[in-house]
Formats: sequence, structure tokens, C-alpha cells
Amino acid sequence: MFQFAAAKQLELDGASILFSDRTKRQSGTASIGLTKMEQFIGTTVPLASTIQELATGYLPRTVFNSPFVDFVLSSPIILPFRRRIFTTPDFGPKPTSMPEWSLYRIQGYFQHRSWFDRSLSSVIASLEETTRGTRTSLPSFDVCVHLRRGDYLSHGWELSFDYYVRCLELMSIRFLNVVVTSDDPLTAMTFALYLNSKGYDAHTPEQVASLNGGTSQRHLDPVLHDFCLMANAKNVIMSNSTFCWWATTLGDSVNQGYHQRIVAYPRGWVGFLDDESDGLAQPSWQQVPRK
Repeated sequence: MFQFAAAKQLELDGASILFSDRTKRQSGTASIGLTKMEQFIGTTVPLASTIQELATGYLPRTVFNSPFVDFVLSSPIILPFRRRIFTTPDFGPKPTSMPEWSLYRIQGYFQHRSWFDRSLSSVIASLEETTRGTRTSLPSFDVCVHLRRGDYLSHGWELSFDYYVRCLELMSIRFLNVVVTSDDPLTAMTFALYLNSKGYDAHTPEQVASLNGGTSQRHLDPVLHDFCLMANAKNVIMSNSTFCWWATTLGDSVNQGYHQRIVAYPRGWVGFLDDESDGLAQPSWQQVPRK
């Protein structure tokens, strides 16, 4: 989603944007990540053709089928004699000047507010529209806790258990109704059981689906379901996840003026050295050290 927000801001500056689906499946269909992004923003995005990719010196994953040969290029190839690829510093601000090539590829995380400060409101408006139906069908918990696992474990980016304990201390004891979301259902269940042992009324999204809407809720897209539970929550304990960031930011927008929302944000995110200038932490969010 940060890539989309950065693209919208570059369009405001007069650039024409195409997206590169670098995780395209071997079948040639769009990746799950791209499909999910389009679902959330409510529109399809223009994709670069293989010829346009080659013009930047980038040969993407390719599937070639004919009566004579089936060929799969499982990993992209960078062509050194035609390299028009601009790689941004990891988690860094937008450079003051961009390349002068007429066509080039930008690679980066785009997780710095300077990449999307002027496009954020329009992206949030799109998210508000596309998620409204699901959000209104789901309850609003006192607190949503999000735990990011998956590839964060191998990168060493996961947050400590102590981080979540310290975040809970920010929340008043009156906040007893909790939903625990995660990309790892077993982790969500384990943490919910821990919270229940401490006197909280904690649920996983699967339990919410069963309690709130019977079989109809179980057929909801689980990614959209978790996203909307985070957006609906009166208070949020964030992980250092872009998915969580967008859900929490949407929640700040749709709950604006309704109550004083407490958001605990992991200071240091993933790769930031200076959280005061990275722009991801909103002024109203309370920063809690990751370790």
C-alpha cells in the first residue's frame, strides 16, 4: 500500500506510473499481494509490459508457453548494459532529486512520510469507501493487538513479548475487551489465551466470526476481516507491520472525534534510527521501545 501511495504522489508531480508485479505467479496471473492491494483500493492498477520492463534493464519473472517449449524464469534478471533502476535508501526519505531518465524503475519500501504526505488523504478515502461494508458489520473492541510473524522471524524484525506487555500497561484496566490479530493464527490464539489468564476478555478473529455473524462471517476474506477489526478498535497496540499501519491510520480517520483513541506504536519500526523524523508515527500515537 505504501507503494501505491508513493505512486499517487509521484502522479501529483506529473509522473506517469506503471506497476511492476515482480511476484507474478508462474501461471502468469497477478500475485496475491497485487490482487489484495487492488481489492483494498477499489481499482486495478496499470501494469508494465515485459517490453517496458526490459527498457529499464529489468527482466521480470516470465512464463513462456508454446507447442514446442515451456519456459519459466523463476527469478528476475538485471541487465547491466541497460540499467535504469533507481533504488531508494531503505526506509529513507524521498530524495530531493530524481533520475532524469524518461523511463526508469523505482525500487524501495517507501515507508517514509515524504513519499506520501500529499497523497495520504486520498488513499485513506479509498480505503474508507472499500472497507465500509465490512467495518460496519463487525464489532468495535476496546483494544486490538496485532502481532506480525511470518518472514519477520527470519529477518529478526519481530517485536518482543515485553513490548506488548508494556503497551498493555498504557491501556487502562477498564479496557478488558480485546481482539488479537496476526498473520499466524496459532500466535494469535496463544496470546489471546495469555490475556485471558490475566483477566482480559480476549478473542481471535476466528472466534469473533463465530460469535458475531455465524457462518456468514466465516466466509469473509480473513485479511479484510483482520484489517477492519483493527480499524474499528477503540484503541490499538500496533506491530511494526505496514498492514497494521494502514488499518490503524484508517481507524484514526473513521473514529475521529468519537473518543480519545490510544495507539501504541513500536519506536524504531523496522529500520528507522530516528522516529521523530520518519513521519510514520502520528503525533497522537504513544511510542513504546521495541525491545
